[in-house]
Amino acid sequence: MPDFSPIPGIKTILLGPPGTGKTYALRTLEAITQIQARAVFTDPNYSSGLFPSMEYVYVRPTVDSWESFLDVAEKSHTLPMDSLQKLDIGRTKYTAFRDIIQQMANYRPLSGKSYGNISTWGTDTVFIFDNLTGLSRCARGWTAGGKPNPTQPEWGTMMHLVETFLTMLATSTWAHVILIAHIEQERDEITGTMKNMLSTLGRKLAPKIPSDFNDAILARKDGGNFWWDTVNTATDIKSMHLPFSATIPPNFGQIFKTWEARGGLYLPGAPDPNNFAEALTHAPKR
Repeated sequence: MPDFSPIPGIKTILLGPPGTGKTYALRTLEAITQIQARAVFTDPNYSSGLFPSMEYVYVRPTVDSWESFLDVAEKSHTLPMDSLQKLDIGRTKYTAFRDIIQQMANYRPLSGKSYGNISTWGTDTVFIFDNLTGLSRCARGWTAGGKPNPTQPEWGTMMHLVETFLTMLATSTWAHVILIAHIEQERDEITGTMKNMLSTLGRKLAPKIPSDFNDAILARKDGGNFWWDTVNTATDIKSMHLPFSATIPPNFGQIFKTWEARGGLYLPGAPDPNNFAEALTHAPKR
């Protein structure tokens, strides 16, 4: 009998405006005693972890100092735009994106322990990335440094890096994955209407991201109440583990219960990432 769950872990995006309880809801993971929570934060407000058993690391998205920003501001004021695009403004200093990739290859939280490649983790672990905005900033700095107006090829490169990172996170990880993201209004190129989509680089990337995830849930605040919403027609969302409702209590436990009911087991192993497709052929049918 394999030491890994017959189905992979949940792959969930929790998206919404600031102040809607997205990161706070992660505290509900503490009650799921079968899992170990491991996180990467790019938001300094949560760089100290959320509950005692959570392993975490903080990656700072930018290296700007006021002195270096002053230099960029002065160049922006004095140089023609085409000359500004050709400058290399401190790109070698922007290493945060590489730092994140290194964490994926060998996760080392602030505790100093080494947990290896996240692709080897089983469904007794949930990996949290908070948040997509920080990841996008890291990819931009890695590609274009502090340049205020990247070239079109640079934009394409940084979008490719973010898309590939998220695709690997969703499709090459047997463990549970939770991605925290902000939203912004973009025009839906299919319907022509304005829609709330994931806040990331460019307009074409955001609609692609949810396809690899099981759930994309809207976090919202209504007066003094916090809710999860899976039916909001103005937002690009989807749901495989939650009912269709605009007033779902914000608790990850209900997602895990649905996953368990579908055959998920909390086990430490994972199939070879190159054989995920074969492992899925043996998964119980829903």
